[in-house]
Parts: sequence; C-alpha cells; structure tokens
Amino acid sequence: DAAAQRGLWSRVERALRCGAGGTFVFDLVPPCEQPKPGLLGRGLGWLMGRFTGGRTFEIDPRTRDDIRRELTGAGFDAVELFDTQSVAAEWGLPYAKRHTQQLLFVCEVRE
Repeated sequence: DAAAQRGLWSRVERALRCGAGGTFVFDLVPPCEQPKPGLLGRGLGWLMGRFTGGRTFEIDPRTRDDIRRELTGAGFDAVELFDTQSVAAEWGLPYAKRHTQQLLFVCEVRE
C-alpha cells in the first residue's frame, strides 16, 4: 500500500545518503493508469479474495506526479520518470513500436 511504499522509499534514500550516494530505479504503473480488469482479472481478484479472507489487490488514487512528489519528499535529490513507450526507440528497446505499460522511476541521491 501507499504507506508501505513511502516507508521503503525513505529507507532506500537513507541507505544511499549514508553511503556514497546512488540511484534507485524501479518500475511502477500507478493503479489509476492501469486498465480496468477484464473477465480473467476480475476472476483472479475474486480468487484472491477467497484465499486472503476478503483482501484484494491494492488500489489507490495516486498519480505519477503524486508519487514523484512523495519521492522528492523522502529526500531524493532528483526524480525522473520515463514512460518506456516514449523512449523505446531512442534506448533501442525491443518491440519499440508495441504499446507497453511501463513507467520507470529513476531517483538519485547525490554525494
């Protein structure tokens, strides 16, 4: 959930700051940007609920800009976002013309 993610980001930032700095990279597509689940996705959600006592997949309304602000608030000196669809050709990624749904967060702690 959002609170757990913020806690993780703070711990990573502190670890990098205590060292020689560094870069933290992860991919995350905010739930509000993900397509609504189809029949199979709804079925998997139902199954998950059955096996977890009613808990389902975590959904929160944060946008990519909200998450960027949270990372900056956690102390990262720079936070860049890369939508792989827009950089695929430039970076030489395979299947550059196919629609992908990946968002890379690149967070830097400088010495």
